[in-house]
Amino acid sequence: MPRRHRRTSPPLPPGRPSHASRRGRVREEGPAAPPRQPGLPRLPRRNRIGTARYGGPPYRDTDGRPEVRVPAPLIGVSTYLESSVRWGVWDQPAALLPAGYHRLVQRAGGLAALLPPDAAPGAAADAVARLDGLVIAGGPDVEPARYGAAPRPETGPPARERDAWELALIGAALAAGLPLLGICRGTQLLNVALGGTLVQHLTGHQGPDGVFGTHTVTPVPGTELARVLGGESSGEGWGDGGGDGGGEGARSMAVPTYHHQAVDRLGDGLVVGARAADGTVEAVELPGAAGWTLGVQWHPEADTGADVRVMRALVSAAERRARRRPAPR
Repeated sequence: MPRRHRRTSPPLPPGRPSHASRRGRVREEGPAAPPRQPGLPRLPRRNRIGTARYGGPPYRDTDGRPEVRVPAPLIGVSTYLESSVRWGVWDQPAALLPAGYHRLVQRAGGLAALLPPDAAPGAAADAVARLDGLVIAGGPDVEPARYGAAPRPETGPPARERDAWELALIGAALAAGLPLLGICRGTQLLNVALGGTLVQHLTGHQGPDGVFGTHTVTPVPGTELARVLGGESSGEGWGDGGGDGGGEGARSMAVPTYHHQAVDRLGDGLVVGARAADGTVEAVELPGAAGWTLGVQWHPEADTGADVRVMRALVSAAERRARRRPAPR
């Protein structure tokens, strides 16, 4: 009978432990790895950055089952609709949006989707059903007829198609509990959608034509905006079953601004989240909403310092809502 030889493994590199011996002991070759210091968190078994969470292919966990890919929340942003836009050799009608909006959504961790006006019945509700969050962007003056007023000489020409589309989006978002952020005109439309009115003209809140001005705003203590800007927001807020006041640490801040209209009489359920030095309403929020709802009168997408706090709060609320959504069968 031939003699049986014991199989031997190739030598291990320094610092790598061998398999346990038959007696359960572990043989080390080279210096031992330093112990983990107390108080430091354990690293995850696999670095997920750049893979499942950020759009890469699904990977397999240690038990061999595939991980569920978690996409970035889809944030819809409403757009302009212009009759004549030039680019290259073209001059055509176009739906467009300043790049600051989608870049801010991306910096905050969301995936931006542009929403041009759509007059089809049910289009707004269909769009909202596919989104995790919604931004109503800045733009032209809201038509005064929408809040029962006659236009003043300073009021700009109406954008009726866009008014109708964005009011439908706001109504569908509020009905569905979709996280909602209004920016400048979007804040005014949120107020009008809830039965409020607007100041049609004021001064001191914009720069020269096509140039953002700057002024300070002061958050109202205890509001969601104060928590967001004060760094105290968990993002839960009143629309997600959390939030208990606070935010008194949020201070006045300079913001990029370009508007000559503002909130006058508050819509149903809205509260003031911030004011300018002259008393102008600079933010509103809806504590009784089913979803996180905030409007700011300034333009965070134009902030050269890349302050993403307001947009990140929207994206965080969108992520939580997406996690609560039942998985498809």
